[in-house]
Amino acid sequence: MRYLRNPLLPIALLSALLLLFQWRTALVQPGAATDFDIYYHAAGSFDKATPLYSTSTTSFDQYLYPPPCILIFRFFHHFRERTAWLVFDILMYGCLMTALWIALAMVKTTPANRVYLLFFALASAPVYHQMLLGQINALVLLLSISYLYWYKRRPVLAGACLACAIWIKVYPVLLLAPALFYAPGRKAFAWTILAGILVPLLCLPILSFHQYLDFARTLAALSQYTAANIINQSFTGFSMRIMLPWQNGFSWPSVYWIPRAIKIFNYALLLLVLIKSIIKVKQSFFLSGIIILAACAVFSPLGWGHTFVFCLPLWLAAFAQWNDPDLNIPLTRILTIVLAPLLLIPVYNHPGLLDRWPHIIGALYFSRFLFITLFLIFLIGNPFAKSNLTSD
Repeated sequence: MRYLRNPLLPIALLSALLLLFQWRTALVQPGAATDFDIYYHAAGSFDKATPLYSTSTTSFDQYLYPPPCILIFRFFHHFRERTAWLVFDILMYGCLMTALWIALAMVKTTPANRVYLLFFALASAPVYHQMLLGQINALVLLLSISYLYWYKRRPVLAGACLACAIWIKVYPVLLLAPALFYAPGRKAFAWTILAGILVPLLCLPILSFHQYLDFARTLAALSQYTAANIINQSFTGFSMRIMLPWQNGFSWPSVYWIPRAIKIFNYALLLLVLIKSIIKVKQSFFLSGIIILAACAVFSPLGWGHTFVFCLPLWLAAFAQWNDPDLNIPLTRILTIVLAPLLLIPVYNHPGLLDRWPHIIGALYFSRFLFITLFLIFLIGNPFAKSNLTSD
């Protein structure tokens, strides 16, 4: 009956109950999701040859994805909006399950633990936000994980996957860093560059060069701002919240220009994480990659709750490592029981009790994704527990 003492079992059971609630919530939602609505109307506007990108530099409720990405949403624009959203969400859920199963296959753990962790991941708050908002992060995650899986055996396929991921969302470009410093990854690096050039060339009949310039200008302008609202779980979001009156964390959109000191500190921490990932690359290319994917959410100026979908492979690998049946470290079991449930709570959760406690306690709770992820980034693969991550 050893499996009954596994802390992942009650977490999986709780996650299964949450999944039922989450799907019921999504299916009774009267209209389409907020983010998908932005995608859908951008695709409609694109059909009418209107500008793809807004001239506003302080609005986050706008379409801001690389030009080739609009071709995906043009397909869904053939359906009525709510139907398109439901089909899109189901496809994204399939992408997510596939990505997570591949990630779990790269972790040496028991079959039971893989099932428990999969339930946990699917019920986690980032997935809940991803589903309700109709986000495309699940596809980007699948393409990124496929790159980490195929980089050595099929570098052409790996490079094509990563190039597509970058042309949907820019974040995965950071995955090229460890490959550049690792001989077996350089072929995949080269094929990513080639595929990345080929994609806009193939799209030239539909997408003009000016649209890429518009995207770059809009992205550069918007990256100077952040949101202090608690749904922004990034390091920049947390830094702004502790500088402002606590009420600002619950207003929307709560847009602020990012002070230079915060930018520098944010980039310095990102550099440290990139160095860690490069150091770890010879131990495991997969480990190096999932650290970088997690960093995409942590160090983005806008690390929304759904953006932390990119942290799921890291969370799963860490909890699998801590609950390795060959280990007997009570502390790791306790950490799992404490941290995992916190990652099931939606980011906008606001317990009234925290308003009567010191501000710093609330600040930590409202940035729980950030600090748990940073904690796992700097502990995973360290000697306190035997590494059970694949050596590729």
